[in-house]
Amino acid sequence: MAKILPFKGYRPKKEIANEVVSRSLDAYTNVEIEDIIENSPNSFIQVVRPEKAHQNKVEPRSIEYNEYVKSKFEDFLEQGIYVQDEEASFYIYEQEKFGRTFTGLLGCASIDDYLEGVTKKHEQTLTFKQEKLKEYYDTTNINAEPVCFAYKADEQLGAFIAERKQDDADFNFSDHDGTKHKLWVVSDETGVNVIITRFDTMTNLYIADGHHRSASLVMLGQSRRKAMDRMNVPSSKYMGVFFSDDQLEIFDFNRTVVDLGEYTPEQLVAAISGNFDIENKGPEIHKPTGLHNISMFLDGNWYSLTAKDKILTDSDPLRVLDCFLLSEYLLGPVMDIKDLKVNNRIDFIDGTQGMEALQAAVENKDAKVAFGLYPVTPEQLFNLADNNQIMPPKSTWVEPKLCMGMTVYKIM
Repeated sequence: MAKILPFKGYRPKKEIANEVVSRSLDAYTNVEIEDIIENSPNSFIQVVRPEKAHQNKVEPRSIEYNEYVKSKFEDFLEQGIYVQDEEASFYIYEQEKFGRTFTGLLGCASIDDYLEGVTKKHEQTLTFKQEKLKEYYDTTNINAEPVCFAYKADEQLGAFIAERKQDDADFNFSDHDGTKHKLWVVSDETGVNVIITRFDTMTNLYIADGHHRSASLVMLGQSRRKAMDRMNVPSSKYMGVFFSDDQLEIFDFNRTVVDLGEYTPEQLVAAISGNFDIENKGPEIHKPTGLHNISMFLDGNWYSLTAKDKILTDSDPLRVLDCFLLSEYLLGPVMDIKDLKVNNRIDFIDGTQGMEALQAAVENKDAKVAFGLYPVTPEQLFNLADNNQIMPPKSTWVEPKLCMGMTVYKIM
């Protein structure tokens, strides 16, 4: 059964929370980061991108760099920017974005659930990246960007969360993008036990976003257990945000390719036609209409690509996915792009930007051809993970994305 644990979170002072929390570092341009460093002294970006490290030309992600991160967070604590909750708590979190409201729970996942297969994965991780992240967490002891988990909706838990949301939120603010955030602290014994008990009835949790973070934190917990020769150490858990499947939105994750290889546009269309029925839609944007329909923008025109029956095996959780069909029957055999993790001819654009972003990439000559995919559903993700299968890289873009520094779990 799934185990979810409360923790004594560090939270920014209520009156400056909107100044502190930030998007993931990767979501900013270098110009934006420089502006934040210069003009936003309370931003969590100041912690993960410490100016002293850059002044001293310290290599990012090195142990010395990570020490600067740790030191900067300690500065934030001394300045009173962050204060730790006195009681181990869960945190109900609400985000309003895209005209929709998402509600989840912040808490800690168990590394044992990960090791024993209660926590299911659907994405491969890279060993090198795992090791660097583990090193980062081991040095800084800061878990500030939660792993995103999904679970199958539970009626009683949903009713409890809805009831608690009737109270005034402990945080209620909008960030610079206009996204609205609310946070309710659940620290009373009754509330904490309700959450623990409801998760204890669940067979599985599913990693929706943050596979590398999860793998790295599990590795860290294992190594600290071994060093301390004890099963229950504080690093046996790590911070997550848990959303029921009806509180997540999975967007498409689309592909652009920088060249056509040996083909002209006409030859590429002909080569694709062996496995896909092709219809030229002209210059008007074509968005995939359903499963097994892929859009393509090439040489000023949009095309509808519909997978032929001969390549479909809908009983297989992996082979039913359009991201797999595109890789297996077009990108690989036709365009010689066989490993999406390392091939520099391919790039990815998340579906929140729309099909317009694909067309712009081609028209701006950043790519020669672009492919739009139909989004993976939560049911498909669960089915794949339950069968221990792995999606191609960059197959899902999951919303909502939680800010950094909304709560911080200090790894001990």
